[in-house]
Amino acid sequence: MIKVEERFVEVDSINIRYLAAGSGPAILLLHGVGDSALDWQWIMPRLADRFRLIAPDLPGYSIGAGNGIVHTPANYSRLLWMFVRELGLSPVTVVGNSLGGMVAIRMVLENPGQVPALVLVDSAGLGKIINPMMIIALTPAGDLAMAATATWTGGWLHSGFRSLILFANPWRAPQEWLQEQYRLAGIPSFRTAVLAVLRQTTDFTGQSETVTDDLPKIDIPTLVLWGRHDRVVPTSHGQKAVEMLKAGRFEIFPDCGHVPHIENPARFSEVLGNFLEEQLYLHPETAH
Repeated sequence: MIKVEERFVEVDSINIRYLAAGSGPAILLLHGVGDSALDWQWIMPRLADRFRLIAPDLPGYSIGAGNGIVHTPANYSRLLWMFVRELGLSPVTVVGNSLGGMVAIRMVLENPGQVPALVLVDSAGLGKIINPMMIIALTPAGDLAMAATATWTGGWLHSGFRSLILFANPWRAPQEWLQEQYRLAGIPSFRTAVLAVLRQTTDFTGQSETVTDDLPKIDIPTLVLWGRHDRVVPTSHGQKAVEMLKAGRFEIFPDCGHVPHIENPARFSEVLGNFLEEQLYLHPETAH
C-alpha cells in the first residue's frame, strides 16, 4: 500500500503540516473544525494509485501555526489558495468535510476556473440547524471547556465526547484518531482556532454563516456525501444543497455519522474514487 507522508511548508509566514500521497490529478482534502489532516489517512492509500492527494491542517491546528490569523472560512480559502500555488497543485479538485466543506465552497467561488470538481462531506454552511453543543462555544462555558481539554483527564474526555458526537457507532473511532484528538487538545493555537471559527460561523440560532445563496453559481460537477446518522448537521442540508446545484449528485452512507471517511473508509473511497475517475479521467477536459 502506498505510504502517506507527513510534510511541512511555510505559506504566508504560517508553517502548515500536510499529508501527501500518490500521483495524478491533484485532490485537496480539507478536514472539519476540531479535527486535523489525519482524518484522511484512512482513505488516502486507497486512492493514491490514481490521484495526488494532499491533506493540510487548517491554520492553528499545527503547533505554533496560525497565530494572528482571523479564523473565518474566507480567510482559510485565501490561505489555502496560496498553499495550492506553493505546491503547484492547480487545477485542484477540493473535498471538504464539515467546516472544510464550507471552505471548499469558498475556494470554488474565489477561483471557479481552477476547480474541476467539488466534493462536500457532511458540509457546514448549508443551513441554520446545528447540534446545540456547538453553540456552547459562544458562551463562557466554551472557554472553560476548551481550557479543561489541556489537562490529561480533560484531553481524553474531549476525545471520547467527540467520538460520541461524530460517529454513528463510537466504537468504530480508530485508536489513532482518539490519540490525535488528545494531542490536538494540548495545542494552545488549536484551542484558540476552534473557539474562534465557531464564534465566527455560529450564533445562538445555529449556523450564522451559510453559503446556500451561492450554490446556484457553482456549475462544476459536485458530489454531496452524507452520513445518515449525522448528529452535527442534518441530512436534509445535503439534500437541499443538491437541488440548488447545477451539477450535483447526492449519496448517503446509511451506517455513518458526521465523518463517513473515517467510519467507513472502504465504502467512502469506492464512492469518491468512482466520482473522481469519472470527472478527471473519463472527462479529462474538466481538469484543465
